[in-house]
Amino acid sequence: DTTSTIKKAAKPNQSESFMMMHELPDDDPDVLAKAPLAGPNQWPAALPDFKPAVRAYNQALVDLGRRLVPAVAVALGAGPNDLNADFVRPTTFLRLLYYPSQPPHSPDDLFGSNPHTDYGFLTLLAQDDVGGLQVRNRAGDWVDAPYMPGALVMNSGDILHRWSNGYFISTPHRVINRSGRARYSCPFFFDPDMHSRIAPVPSRISADHPARFEPLVYGDFLMGQLRANHDQHAQRAEPKMM
Repeated sequence: DTTSTIKKAAKPNQSESFMMMHELPDDDPDVLAKAPLAGPNQWPAALPDFKPAVRAYNQALVDLGRRLVPAVAVALGAGPNDLNADFVRPTTFLRLLYYPSQPPHSPDDLFGSNPHTDYGFLTLLAQDDVGGLQVRNRAGDWVDAPYMPGALVMNSGDILHRWSNGYFISTPHRVINRSGRARYSCPFFFDPDMHSRIAPVPSRISADHPARFEPLVYGDFLMGQLRANHDQHAQRAEPKMM
């Protein structure tokens, strides 16, 4: 992640992934307008059982995300339904990630996933028992986030940080897989509608704690981050003139 505020990426992530995004009906206004991220997903034709299994898992996580929204709203001091309208048509990303084992003495700046925060609202992560995921605590130390049977890891992202006026921290995390085994994980990114207007909730603003963030549209913020990443990767790939 070349836009990371935690640590600028020096080397490519040591991982491969399949990405599924939210699927919109053909008559959705964003699809008709050919808006960013409104196109269809692409599926491997050689795996006929893959698409229904992934879509079913994705829908289960969408349902879980919607159940968590009122709990987060209450934690912010808002009403339980105050954020629901922003998730009627959520922006979602489901990644199926493979991390090869890194050499035991690989460079300190070689990561399965470079240190970063997520752009959105909540991330729900299923991981295997290989280990390698770490989060940074308030003291600045990187601590393991171990596998727990039957549990998901939940991270808060940049949009929740802004919505909460800084009350929720956007979770810094990274992956280093020196286990000697392949690692697999499935992060699900549950974010508001691309058209949602994000501003600190009134319950987190006071005379002692004024609003720290200007309002923005989530889709504009997201596309700005994605384009910055793309542009910086493209610049690195360009041959240097002698």
